[in-house]
Amino acid sequence: MFNKKEPGKVSRLKELWRDKRFRSLIFLGFWFVFAIVIVAAYRPMYNSNVESYREKQESKVNSSVMNNYSYSLLDTKDSKINVITGKVYGNYNLFNINGVDYYYNGKVYKLTLPITEMPISTLGYLRITPKVINNMVERSTMLETDKYSLPLIDFITLYDANELNNIETSQLNEKNVLIDVYKKDGLFYKVDINITDYVKLKEPNVKSDILTFNYTNINEIDDFTKEYESRVQK
Repeated sequence: MFNKKEPGKVSRLKELWRDKRFRSLIFLGFWFVFAIVIVAAYRPMYNSNVESYREKQESKVNSSVMNNYSYSLLDTKDSKINVITGKVYGNYNLFNINGVDYYYNGKVYKLTLPITEMPISTLGYLRITPKVINNMVERSTMLETDKYSLPLIDFITLYDANELNNIETSQLNEKNVLIDVYKKDGLFYKVDINITDYVKLKEPNVKSDILTFNYTNINEIDDFTKEYESRVQK
């Protein structure tokens, strides 16, 4: 015959289990172990998110202090390169396209004789200022340090939101604009923006289109606005 008496250790455990204080300690220990397991499981993800946040913070450029500067914009579309040069003072922009000078003060003026007002669309990609680039970076996913992927819909929203009225949502799905940022002392000196997916919406045969912004003489430009304000107001 088998001895039906429960082993002493089991009896002791049952006796302890009837003790409310003992049960509370067991539950407390269980939750403590559970918490350790959860923390251990999420720590790698947390550390990764913190590192990504730090990298993004370090990559930020204080565009608000870029009050004036010289610049060049190279638009490299397949094998063709268009170059625009100019300088900015506050919200004023003096620029040259194909040997012709233009002046922007909220309106665009072609500085030929006679001086004529031009549509605001004449600015083209010059509407992508350092501040706008900062906003684009903030909406982007960081691929690696100083390299970002911006959803095409966000690019258009920041560049010219009115264009969205003429674009089907399906045309924007899974399309992105790639941004490479180069900076020194917390300021831009070069930015490459691959707008191929954007240009293909209108020109599907284009294989590649990259905008390159170069910034020099930051905060060293003399105020040129008075001279040109007097000319366009005549």
